[in-house]
Amino acid sequence: MKIFHQACRVLAHSHRNKLCPLYVVTRSYSNDDRNYSSQAAVNPYEPVRAPVIPKLTPDAVTEILQRNEVKVSFKSGAGVVNSYCSNQLASNSPIEDRRSEGQCRFTDGLLFGVFDGHSGPTCAQVISERLFNYISAEILPYNTLSSVYKKIESGETQLVKWLGGCNFPTSLNADVHHKSLVKYLHENVSADFESEDRISDSLTTAFERLDSDLLTEAQTLSNNIAVNEECTRTAFSGSCATVAFMQGNDLFIANAGDCRAVMGVQMSNGQWSPIVLSHDHNAYNSNELNRVKSGHPANEGTTVIKQERLLGELAPLRAFGDARFKLKGETQKEILQRWDRHHVPLPRNYYTPPSSVLPPKSHTTILKAKQGSLFLPLMDCGIVWIQKKLWDW
Repeated sequence: MKIFHQACRVLAHSHRNKLCPLYVVTRSYSNDDRNYSSQAAVNPYEPVRAPVIPKLTPDAVTEILQRNEVKVSFKSGAGVVNSYCSNQLASNSPIEDRRSEGQCRFTDGLLFGVFDGHSGPTCAQVISERLFNYISAEILPYNTLSSVYKKIESGETQLVKWLGGCNFPTSLNADVHHKSLVKYLHENVSADFESEDRISDSLTTAFERLDSDLLTEAQTLSNNIAVNEECTRTAFSGSCATVAFMQGNDLFIANAGDCRAVMGVQMSNGQWSPIVLSHDHNAYNSNELNRVKSGHPANEGTTVIKQERLLGELAPLRAFGDARFKLKGETQKEILQRWDRHHVPLPRNYYTPPSSVLPPKSHTTILKAKQGSLFLPLMDCGIVWIQKKLWDW
């Protein structure tokens, strides 16, 4: 008991100015038919110590970092690209990000992309499977468009030869996606034009059309089913994207959101110099900030961007999906009612949609590089090197 009193005095002295209460905990127990009791002074504000986690060894850290490393070398047919490397490190579980690499079957183009998902991985997964098809469809030469359309419609061939990145389960809605792609190709055939678009314009068109299809598929009833859950989940989640398209010596970058592409160029003195090829679409970009605010009435100027986020919620100002920031409130409520998600609220201060639009920014670079003088990392979020690609020249 004397020790207990001494402990109380020590704790009371150390917490005198903190108004920290002390509690006496009495515990009773018995042994050999004799009763005992013990008392202890307890400080309720003392933090609970977390269990000590042993440090990883350098070899264990290296193994984790290299677990998803991939390198693909090209013997021929890839133009000036000799190889690419890719790596992916999860920062959350389940991981919401995806990557894809592919080669266009009917042109000499190579496609590399990183997709930074949010509100779940569904949207990133779906666009990692579909965006390259839309880009390949849009850049098809007009004189081959009709014949390719017939092959795609019949399922005889595909537009993209996949090189990597399909390390997750593929979509359960392959038939829905195929119908949308065939419809897109048919519309291009029916347009009856012979002038070819610039690649940068084609990338923008492909981005916009896929996003439009995502939103349309979420609203379309099929086979008398009240709702297609995966299509709805895809549209109501979201994903940023950065795509690099290589054709000959030309490099085209298109991005929506805040994934980043940076080209490293080796100077004559041997030093490396970074060149940013993408545009961050967030509130720290004054052009983006002005674009969003100019699309809304003046009285929404203090609410449309709040705490550097769209309506106080979404950090990227351009992305795939994100139906909560694009569709009218009545349309959202109708979809969510069919989906039995009545509890999902509209964004606060959602008065004049859409608040988020997709059109990406494209950047074109003509590469005139010597052996070993260029590399191009594509980075998720622009800071964390979760996903990257490297080209040797």
